[in-house]
Amino acid sequence: MIKLDSVTISAGPINATFKPTDEERDAAWKILVDLGTSIATQPFLDESGHLRDVLSSLHRIFNSTKLVLKDLRPSKFDSDMNFASVCMALLTECLGPFLARWHEPLADFEASREETTSERTHELQWAKRNECIADLRNLQNTMLAFTQLLSELAGVRICRGEHD
Repeated sequence: MIKLDSVTISAGPINATFKPTDEERDAAWKILVDLGTSIATQPFLDESGHLRDVLSSLHRIFNSTKLVLKDLRPSKFDSDMNFASVCMALLTECLGPFLARWHEPLADFEASREETTSERTHELQWAKRNECIADLRNLQNTMLAFTQLLSELAGVRICRGEHD
């Protein structure tokens, strides 16, 4: 495995260069396994995707990342940020605001569903659905850049097709 002396990330509002520790590399792998296999980094298929599943998946990513960070000993700052601060910025400036913005409006709309209407059919009628999907795609661009950082830290090559 090649160990990089320093890594740089530029994703959404996050711009940082730092020198990772071995413990941070291990943490990167743990987060990568969750993030790299979630809807956060996979294409959302309009014709078959459910936004409730998306929000639930993103919430799990938020929580699992927090758990990894809780077990991580803070490293010294050799610049303006370190691995933990980059992860926390991702949670508080990207993922958290997305969840806060869309959880309640979707829940309110879901509560208005008639029993005779399927969840899928009802969700397709949501006036804010396209706006939520557009926000999701913007978030995914940030999450993909973060996933690239994680893969570099973990020493893993991610093979994937084109992403919208």
